[in-house]
Amino acid sequence: MSLFINRLFRLLRDRRQTLLVWCVCFIALVTINIIINQQATIRRSVDLFFYDILLRYKPVIAEQQIVVIEIDDKSLADLGRWPWSRTTHAQLINQVNQGKPKAISLDIFFTEPSQNPQSDAQLANAFKNSSHVVLPVLLAPKNGGILDLSNLDDVVVYDPIPLFSKYVVSGHAGNQPDWDSVVRHVEAEIKIDGRSLQNVMSLVASQQMANERPMIPYRGMSDSFTHYSYVDVLKGHVPTQLFQDKYVLIGVSASGLGDIHRTPFGLMSGVEIHANILSSILKSDFITSVSPTTQLVVEILCISILMLSFFMLGERWHLLSLLTFIVFIVCLSVYLLYQQNTWFSPVVLVLLAVLAYTVWSGWQMYIAFRYLRLQLSHLVPELQENVESRWTYKFDKVQDIIQALNDAQTKQIQTDTNNRELIEFLSHDMRTPQVNILAAMSVFKKNPNYASINELFSEIELNVSNTLAYAQSLIEFNRIEKALLNSEELNLQHLISYACERIYIQAQRENMRIDFNCDIEVKSMAWVRADGALLERALLNLISNAIRYSPSGSVISIGLTIENERNEAFAVISVSDQGVGMDEKTKQLLLSGQGVKKTGKGIFDDGTMSLGIGWRIVYSIVVGKHQGRLDIDTKNNQGTTVFLKLPLSRWPHKS
Repeated sequence: MSLFINRLFRLLRDRRQTLLVWCVCFIALVTINIIINQQATIRRSVDLFFYDILLRYKPVIAEQQIVVIEIDDKSLADLGRWPWSRTTHAQLINQVNQGKPKAISLDIFFTEPSQNPQSDAQLANAFKNSSHVVLPVLLAPKNGGILDLSNLDDVVVYDPIPLFSKYVVSGHAGNQPDWDSVVRHVEAEIKIDGRSLQNVMSLVASQQMANERPMIPYRGMSDSFTHYSYVDVLKGHVPTQLFQDKYVLIGVSASGLGDIHRTPFGLMSGVEIHANILSSILKSDFITSVSPTTQLVVEILCISILMLSFFMLGERWHLLSLLTFIVFIVCLSVYLLYQQNTWFSPVVLVLLAVLAYTVWSGWQMYIAFRYLRLQLSHLVPELQENVESRWTYKFDKVQDIIQALNDAQTKQIQTDTNNRELIEFLSHDMRTPQVNILAAMSVFKKNPNYASINELFSEIELNVSNTLAYAQSLIEFNRIEKALLNSEELNLQHLISYACERIYIQAQRENMRIDFNCDIEVKSMAWVRADGALLERALLNLISNAIRYSPSGSVISIGLTIENERNEAFAVISVSDQGVGMDEKTKQLLLSGQGVKKTGKGIFDDGTMSLGIGWRIVYSIVVGKHQGRLDIDTKNNQGTTVFLKLPLSRWPHKS
């Protein structure tokens, strides 16, 4: 110990300037760390990205006592449109009760009496004969809009009808997503108007959660628990003894009913999320985050140790110290998450360590170059007068200038190309609606009987809307071109269903129907690695274009298949419309990634065209970002089918 102290004091005495630089670097790193912690959005986005990656590989065993009964597409096809009669639910509860489960949870709201009082009485009697039934209350914003559990003053509670409340317990089933719309936390308890509402899964397990808002340790993909179809249980195809001493969760998983949420493992139904929460309650393995204060203190302490090792050790050990430090921090984070169910983010600490190494290495290189320059000035002063050295120096300078000019020329060419494309977009897509407006007004002034004033206003409104849409598309195209790919493993069937839900209103407005066909076997295999947000944008563009260029009352058909091609498997999404189609020249232009011109629809239309920036966005996302493929099957006046091909991320039978 005394030897270490003596060495430290000797270093402090001999390297005063280095010590000053060390202090400045340390203070700067601590300041940067504090600033990053204050920027909560940036910090959280980086931390959660790394957290999602680690969580996907966390070894977790699903709880075998949990059974999920799904209101799936199969049940809807057999039992008819939703909602079903409460007599049907009563029959299901009676069927499940024969197996004597520990508890039953229905993720269905019963806040209003049905039109058939007898069906309400039958369901109430089924609840009465059950040992333990839990129903959710309905949480809704007072003034409409989106439910925000962070502002409970604007939330109103609707309880199950009194006839049911006598035989069940009720709690809340809401989980507030994070800023990126991903559900990672569970709300253990919420208090509204002096009333405390436990989470429905706490009531199912009859256990309270230790923390107010822990993180959910998801068990994996959506097939991590035992699942049965609602209609199979109802018709007795599932033996009732399978429910003995089990927690039975009944909820919606059908894609068209809207109870689909984003999770670190992709899209997941609400009842599947409840199953993960219940499993964590039973195993007491919720994940808790390290407090911001503790995180900051540990980061400052670790940076201090790393900087001290840089100061004490020789330059040859600096890189090894950095690598050892990074490995230790990452392993510590993995250990805390996997073994202690505690989340400690290593991302900022690793970035600060790399920054510290870069700055300190730069200082060491500066000292070395200064020493070499000093020695050269003493040993060979005649080099400054040497003609050959002067010419060599000048040639090097000329070469550097030529290289700089070449780089500037290349950059200028790219800039000119981008500017040309921008001018083309502006001159067509932005200018055309304005020309149409002026033309409409001119025609109306010359001949007021040509069209009514309402038609004139409709034309102006249409072209103004087109201008805004073109501007938004141009901004979006530029953002997509520059965006980094945020790849994750996702199921295309879920993604397509989510896109169909989002564009449903637009199709209804045009009196069109969207028909999505996908075999059950394809659904289980259609997994790809892709940026979900970008791929969803491409799908929405394709479906929107199909709606736009199809006559009213048409059917937009969407398919999902699997194809083998040269020992490689692809997921193929097809979007078909019943529009006017296109010729071969237009098709080839689209497949080469170029825009094409489409005529307008206004009553005052002057024949001007649009460059089709929507297709450029689709091409950039599928081909440019995901290395996928696009194909088109079309003929004039026979409709168009666009095929979007993406390589599968996992399928054991690719060959």
